[in-house]
Amino acid sequence: MPIKRAPTVISNRLPAAQRTIRQEAVIALLVTADSVRNRFTELFAEHRDASMQQYDVLRILRGTGADGLAAAAIGERMIEGGSSYAHTIERLVSKGLVSRSHAHDDRRHTVCHVTKRGLEALTRLEGPVDALDEDALTCLDEVESAQLLALLDRVRSHNVR
Repeated sequence: MPIKRAPTVISNRLPAAQRTIRQEAVIALLVTADSVRNRFTELFAEHRDASMQQYDVLRILRGTGADGLAAAAIGERMIEGGSSYAHTIERLVSKGLVSRSHAHDDRRHTVCHVTKRGLEALTRLEGPVDALDEDALTCLDEVESAQLLALLDRVRSHNVR
């Protein structure tokens, strides 16, 4: 049975009455993202094939086909990017879900490929992940979901550094 968690307190610098609507919106965005992420974390813990970050890498590599992808480019494409991509790839290699080789044109670069075992793990996870994707926003109709997507795209574009 999933553990029910109280919403994460992001900011208590100012009482709610003194915060601007934008400050409240940022807090709500962060708390909501955490709430949705927790559901996915629980799903991946139940299935044990891969963590959320590992699933993301497998999904990215499947999309590259036989060409594979340089490790650094995987980090740039991950949902939760950052410096941890190398550790995530290393874990996948140790599980036999990803293979690595040197690039033919530049041996300094490592190219990663999803293995047959990695594709099998993706296949096992896709149904539950797709179902949770849908369920996470069943409180919104199609129009509201499209509006939310457009607003999130604007916020993300504004904050890209």
